[in-house]
Amino acid sequence: MDDNERKQLSDTLKKADELMIREIIREAESFLEDQLKAGLAADTRAMTLSAFMAGIVSILITGTGLLVAIHFPIWPHVVSAGVLILALCAALFSTIHAARPTGFYYRGNNPKFWASDIEKGLSLKDALAGQALLYSIGISKNVEILSENHRWAQLGLKLAGLGAIVAAFIEGLVLFIKLGHGP
Repeated sequence: MDDNERKQLSDTLKKADELMIREIIREAESFLEDQLKAGLAADTRAMTLSAFMAGIVSILITGTGLLVAIHFPIWPHVVSAGVLILALCAALFSTIHAARPTGFYYRGNNPKFWASDIEKGLSLKDALAGQALLYSIGISKNVEILSENHRWAQLGLKLAGLGAIVAAFIEGLVLFIKLGHGP
C-alpha cells in the first residue's frame, strides 16, 4: 500500500460514522487474527518439512558414507544419491527460509500510541478511523510476508519432488543398462 492509497483510504474512512468504523475495526481484527493462525500453521508445515528433509539427507549421506567405508561398489548409484542429496539440501534451505522468523502485524495497539490522538484532540471516530487504517496497512504487509514464505515452501516441495524424480530416473537407467539393454 503506497502513500496515495493510504491517504485515499484515510479520507474514505473518516467519512464513515462511528458505528461503521467500529465494525470495520472488528472485522480487521478478526482478519489479522486469522492471518496469524495461517502464518503459524505455515511455519509449522515448513518446520516439519525441514526436519523431514534434514533427516532424509542425514540418512542418505551416512548410508553412502558407510557403503564407501566398507568398499561396497556403489558406482553408478552414487550419481542418483548425489542428485537426491543436492536437491534435498536445496529443498531444506528453501523450507528453512520459509519458516524463518519474520515481522508480523497483530491486532490491537499499545495505549501509548493513542496519546498523540488525545493531544491533537481527535474525536473517537477519527482516532478509530486511524486505527482502521493501521490495520489495513498491517493486513497488506502480512499478505506480503505470508505470500513470500508460501513461495519458499512451495519451492522446497518442488525441489524435493524433482530431485526424487530425477534420482529415480537415473536409477531406472542404471538398471536398464545393467540388464543388458543399454550401450
